[in-house]
Amino acid sequence: MARICLNEYNYLDVPKWAQGNNKILGTFGGDLSDNVKFSELPLINLFGKHELFYSCDDDLIYPPEYVAYLRTWLIDHPVVSLHGRKLQTTGNYLNSYYRGSHLVYDYRCHVADLQEVEVIGTGVAAIDTSKFCPSEIYRSPFKKMSDLVFSLEAAKQGVPLFVVPHPENWVQSIQMSESICQEQQNQPQLDQIDHVKQIMQLKGMI
Repeated sequence: MARICLNEYNYLDVPKWAQGNNKILGTFGGDLSDNVKFSELPLINLFGKHELFYSCDDDLIYPPEYVAYLRTWLIDHPVVSLHGRKLQTTGNYLNSYYRGSHLVYDYRCHVADLQEVEVIGTGVAAIDTSKFCPSEIYRSPFKKMSDLVFSLEAAKQGVPLFVVPHPENWVQSIQMSESICQEQQNQPQLDQIDHVKQIMQLKGMI
């Protein structure tokens, strides 16, 4: 099942090729920003029909073997991604989340080995919902920072997060006038830094 999550839209806004397709489900509601990608998790949790859940963004192009590849890593890991950060307690880590001293495993860059991280990128992530199903995080008042909202909940529940090996530019970016990440880099990052501190405390890093 592919789910198209639309912020502040209705059924008529679903592309015509997706309407009437029983393999594609459109979900609608208020503006949840990037947290909308998790809005179906409550139903999965409620009915107990657990699945391998892939959270995607609309400004990325995924390769044909993407789903199958991440599925192989979900056999032994509850949450995997192609992007993540190992949080650091040195440098300017409390001044900026995006430009701080954290070690970034970028989805656009080659990653040779499996890496355990504290924060994952949720636009290139997969979850085994039988092991971790954060069904309420879509309600978070913190928008445009879903990576940190998701990762904080994982830390609270003691769920490890992993970036899996992948080649350079395996997932392609679509050029946008401005992405959420670009927008937030130029804004005060007090909420992001607070989430980082909470994750660090839960992990015993500070």
